Amino acid sequence: MTLDAEYHRLDDRLLELTKTESAAAELGTVLRERDEIGAERDAFRYAVGALREQLPMDPLSGS
Repeated sequence: MTLDAEYHRLDDRLLELTKTESAAAELGTVLRERDEIGAERDAFRYAVGALREQLPMDPLSGS
């Protein structure tokens, strides 16, 4: 999933930035971007869950 990959890439970048003496502005930018991706990822997961609830149950699988 692309959102997961991007979220973890930004997480890794945050770890790199905290280990160096990088500019606070760059750290803030990466944090905001990661938070936005995280919110998009959560919204996507919620939408998928809501769609699954709308599907009729399959009598053969029991779900």
